[in-house]
Amino acid sequence: MRRLLHIAVYLVFRINLQFYLLWILLLDKLVPAHRMARMATPPRWWRPYRRLTVAQIRKAVRRSLRNPRHMKRRFCLRFGLSLYHFLRLAGRDAVVHFSLAAPTFDPKRLHGHCWVSLNGKPVADPPKPETKSKILWQFPVDSADIIN
Repeated sequence: MRRLLHIAVYLVFRINLQFYLLWILLLDKLVPAHRMARMATPPRWWRPYRRLTVAQIRKAVRRSLRNPRHMKRRFCLRFGLSLYHFLRLAGRDAVVHFSLAAPTFDPKRLHGHCWVSLNGKPVADPPKPETKSKILWQFPVDSADIIN
């Protein structure tokens, strides 16, 4: 019975993930990133995916974004916001970070990056040290786990 419940929760999670990814596509056109992060934060009392592990959530989000048709250059934004949202729904105290780095190829174009951390440790895709990126902001703002 317990295994069946876990499978049902995981299936609902996967369906919710697909709808959430479509929602991010829409929001990307309408609102700035800091407002998207605020909208991605569910209430603290709502934890429907608390039985899922961090690895399960990360793997499902990455698999869902494996072959993007939209937002190809902003993969980290979709991945970071989705991972942040579902880790919060699992009851984890995730923090989403946004940084800016100097251009690598085109001198007129800055490079932005988004990643998620738990307890000060990156969950996936932190910025590479050689990019010398600067953290612009993180959400929730009151969090103290800034990664240098």
